[in-house]
Amino acid sequence: MLKSFKELIAFDTSSYEQKKPTFKNKKPLPESKWLSYIEWAVVLRLLYDNGAEKVRYGTLLNSTEYPAVFDSNGENPFVSVWVEIDDERYAIEYPVLGINTYTKKAGSLNIHTAQQRAFVKCVAINTGLGLSLWIKDEAFMADQLKEDTTSNAASNDAKKRFLNAFNRLLGVYQEHAVIHGLLGTTKEGFEKLMGAGVVSEIDAQLERMNALLANPESFKPAN
Repeated sequence: MLKSFKELIAFDTSSYEQKKPTFKNKKPLPESKWLSYIEWAVVLRLLYDNGAEKVRYGTLLNSTEYPAVFDSNGENPFVSVWVEIDDERYAIEYPVLGINTYTKKAGSLNIHTAQQRAFVKCVAINTGLGLSLWIKDEAFMADQLKEDTTSNAASNDAKKRFLNAFNRLLGVYQEHAVIHGLLGTTKEGFEKLMGAGVVSEIDAQLERMNALLANPESFKPAN
């Protein structure tokens, strides 16, 4: 018989854990920021080691017999995984992830990884085994989402200030070409700047635009 939830949540998994890299803006974070995890096969073995007599798991298929479900646009996939431990059956829905982030599309490897993660998480939620690791994982994802939201808001604010300044310049100089000539910029460069949305780069260009607005007589074009 499988041990109780209270016993399994207290089970020391440290000797079975591995580390996975974490990323921010597609750049790897220091190893101190990496998350710990347990391989699905190790979780399966630990279930048997802690009293389970029979463990099975699988994935529900969609209407086309594919092991993932998508939204009406064919995006934002997730998997529906079931787990049977002795006489108990559990189920969980889990998003198909990219590199530490959600993805609109899904390849077969992403789906396979999501199935394994779903199995491990379903076991943790319902038995307590390895649950402490998921608490850390969820906290990291929440922090990442908060940072992304804050970053996007700052980027959008910088873009609005940039466009406002450019429109004010148009009111003075009338033509885009004249403005780009004074600033030493190009239309393509501005489009790339807006597309990247890097606040520090937008602010640097915005400073030049504001300088041109404030004192056009002494302004020198960029080299």
